Amino acid sequence: MRIKTKDEEKILAVGSGFIKITDQKAKGFTQTAEFAESIDEQRAIEAQKQAKNIMEEKVGEISLADASGILERNVARLKAVERKKKRSHR
Repeated sequence: MRIKTKDEEKILAVGSGFIKITDQKAKGFTQTAEFAESIDEQRAIEAQKQAKNIMEEKVGEISLADASGILERNVARLKAVERKKKRSHR
């Protein structure tokens, strides 16, 4: 998700949810939201690898649904980091 004001632009990694738009305002409703600058990229990469391994090998006590959720969350986090990097290089 990208939030733009007159002075700045912020990139967020968000989970599923919805946006309500009314009279020049937009409100986002989600269970998770994280600013790109607060994401530890290496940690997200490692979590993504672990989730893929769990899904492929079906190892450990984490269910396939849990691993899928972890994978999805970290893909969103890494996309937010990449968008932030692209914006800061402009």
